[in-house]
Amino acid sequence: MALRGNLQDFTPTQLFNLIKLARKTGSLTIEGNQGTARLYCDDGKLVCASLGNEPPPLDDILLRAGKISEEQARMVDSQKGPHLDKAIALRLMTMRYLVREEIMEALQAQMSEAAYTVFTWSKGSFRFDPDVLPPSGQIVISVNLEDIVAEGSRRLKEAEKLEEMLPNLDVVLRFTTRPDVKMRNVNLSVDEWKAISFINPRNTIRKIAGYAGMDEGQIRKVVGRLLSEGLVELVGREAPKPVLAPVVPIVRKPAAGMPAPMQRNIVLRLIDRIRRLYEVGSRMQTVKMVITGAFNAGKTEFIKSISEIDVVSTERKISDETSRIKGQTTVAMDFGRITVDKDLVLYLFGTPGQKRFEFMWEILSEGMLGFVVLVDSTRPETFKETVSIINTFASYSNSPFVIAANKQDCEDSWSPEDIRIVLGIDERVKVLPCTAVQRESVKNVLLELLYTILETTEGG
Repeated sequence: MALRGNLQDFTPTQLFNLIKLARKTGSLTIEGNQGTARLYCDDGKLVCASLGNEPPPLDDILLRAGKISEEQARMVDSQKGPHLDKAIALRLMTMRYLVREEIMEALQAQMSEAAYTVFTWSKGSFRFDPDVLPPSGQIVISVNLEDIVAEGSRRLKEAEKLEEMLPNLDVVLRFTTRPDVKMRNVNLSVDEWKAISFINPRNTIRKIAGYAGMDEGQIRKVVGRLLSEGLVELVGREAPKPVLAPVVPIVRKPAAGMPAPMQRNIVLRLIDRIRRLYEVGSRMQTVKMVITGAFNAGKTEFIKSISEIDVVSTERKISDETSRIKGQTTVAMDFGRITVDKDLVLYLFGTPGQKRFEFMWEILSEGMLGFVVLVDSTRPETFKETVSIINTFASYSNSPFVIAANKQDCEDSWSPEDIRIVLGIDERVKVLPCTAVQRESVKNVLLELLYTILETTEGG
């Protein structure tokens, strides 16, 4: 049965996360405000993607990527036989135009760019047809959707900054009059040079985009780089401050920083338990932890405080009565990562807080080794809902968990022991003080969860 919806309720980021976590296989068609995209997934990984209803021919992809010349493309097309991608690839290798690695590199770049493009689509519809695979003869490449989501989210944020920086494309550029700028010291891309070649008093940025064959997103990125390098200025207004310093998809923060002997002891014991539980042999282990709780309990802040990467968040504007409490909420998941040790990485998944997104909870709980239930200590009206969340997750899994009494730095917060009594929590479950915006506090909660996991698994 096909899964249908619209992008205003369920964004491309959330769709990819759902496909990854549920390890789905099938075809995802997105009809957006800028066109159509067709993506194929196998066991939760992206294997084929293109803009339009069908993938472009392989020789067109390679020609646009500069891997082959137009003459070579004509020679390949003139050969007898099927024009399926696998057959074209074989001809290219037989004629010694390309090796396999060059073909796969171009295909992966084309597929990834198609996937990244849909991240900027905010309006439209989607349809997921299960168990539908790419057309026969299509070359497939397995790509981790986690990487696609991270890079796509980065590009989306960059696009939003660019739109804020250049809201009006009907303005004119001129070369900077600053005497300290030396153009020969700046390395420009082909698109940036194209844009520069069309700069004159008659051409607005929009016209330059048309002449250079760029869409609004592409021209904003190009002009933003030129402005940040001090090469051009906007005529008739003060040039905006540069916002496009080189961006790296993943930016590390300091490691969690537990005491070394204690940390190493936990790591070795935990790795030993994971190996025995899941029958895996490698030393390097990743552990999935879920951070859950009622609406506005502090899950996003909790993950942001400790994650070593820029948190991949799916917060959006709230359209119901809860907007008076919080302007945005997580409607699918937050994702963060902590490298505890060279042999152990924790992945943190934050759940949506509103009840209507409960269908995502079970998906996020799959494969978790433990979970944290966050409680807003200053809002006793949420305690009953917290009990319901604990019972719901207990029905999904018997994974160990701890309760974090958040906002303990507030004067009107309930104590952890009072919260235990009100929630009716067993004495064996740890109820811990927490301030989600403080890194050290979050670290202590996660450390206690690791201890709890070890105590539970070793005791069993």
